[in-house]
Amino acid sequence: MLVALQLCYSSADCVHLQLYKDLKERQRNGQTKASLSLQQYLGFEAGFTLDKESNTLAILCEDVVPVLAFDTREILIQWRVKWGGEGDNILPPFPPQTICEAPFRAITQAGSRKQAHAFPWPRHNATEGSKVVART
Repeated sequence: MLVALQLCYSSADCVHLQLYKDLKERQRNGQTKASLSLQQYLGFEAGFTLDKESNTLAILCEDVVPVLAFDTREILIQWRVKWGGEGDNILPPFPPQTICEAPFRAITQAGSRKQAHAFPWPRHNATEGSKVVART
């Protein structure tokens, strides 16, 4: 499977995540297997272990949190730069953010990071006292 990113033309703060069968399908602008529109970006978390995959990237949006697993650490680093790097990345200018604390039933694990700002967790997943803590 190949995952590609494309800016949404209807809004500057919208990104489309598209899934293709393989690279050849993407190069000839073939049919996508799936597409996900990411809006209201909150931050990201990278490098956690999920189902025996360690090269992972979770993209935190208010309504959805897609998790991508990569074959190599180098590919993960490239995607990390796209989502939180400085300069010419594909996202609108958001500060780099990382999860430090998550809701009670979340799979991600909190690390020993400095709290810089707290975002309220989306209302539909909220539990009392839940928050996403980010650092810049």
